[in-house]
Amino acid sequence: MSVKESVFKLEEGLFRIVETEESGRFVDSYLIEGKRTALLIDTQRCENDLREVVRDLTDKPLEIVITHAHPDHLGPATEAFLREGIPVWVFREEIELYAPFGDAALPIRFDKEYGLRDLSEGQVFDLGGYELEIRSLGGHTPRAAMLIERKKGWLFSGDAMGNRSFYMQVDGASSLESFSVQMDDFLDIIKIIPDLKIYSGHGIGKESRDLAWAEAVREATELILDGSCAGVPTESPWPNTLRMETPVFPDGYFYRSDNIR
Repeated sequence: MSVKESVFKLEEGLFRIVETEESGRFVDSYLIEGKRTALLIDTQRCENDLREVVRDLTDKPLEIVITHAHPDHLGPATEAFLREGIPVWVFREEIELYAPFGDAALPIRFDKEYGLRDLSEGQVFDLGGYELEIRSLGGHTPRAAMLIERKKGWLFSGDAMGNRSFYMQVDGASSLESFSVQMDDFLDIIKIIPDLKIYSGHGIGKESRDLAWAEAVREATELILDGSCAGVPTESPWPNTLRMETPVFPDGYFYRSDNIR
């Protein structure tokens, strides 16, 4: 499989690393380089040269946080980092309720010798100049990690609030009602952050989103729940899938008719 890696410098100390396959599918990792250490967010889909790309950008001690345990974010490249002794952190609930797509599941376990580390709510990664705070948001997956750098206004959201589309029909996704409640709580956390810039797991180039976009995600969910809007049946590997197109999700908000409540 041919894979292209592209690097965009978003701000001082912040890089977006985009993996693009021949098919056009793409997924992002983010690298934050502090004065003392660096943090990589997600390890992409393919067994590729991500480690070399990262090491071309920084030679500082490295840790990794996985936003959620889908195989385009927790990919085969993870094992190369683990073999090097680099800590890889993820919420345990993500692995325990992992919803693999096809045969992409990884035989990765939790242990401190050779395996994943268990994230904690409120955990902080102090890189020197940047502090990444861990919060969680369940919905697309059971307990996705959201990384917040309050002084810079950065929020790394993975797929927890969608991208151009939002997949709430996949195995392991919560009900829309549960997601709506969690989204309310999460908005209380992020609405006080000045100049919020949201970097999602499938962005475009140097783009970011803002608080209004996050609020629109919540609103789209409420429109489905209160019956104001409804999706139309669409072909999907998951039964009873509906698709609703919105300004926030031009490629569609996907959900299941049996997963609303």
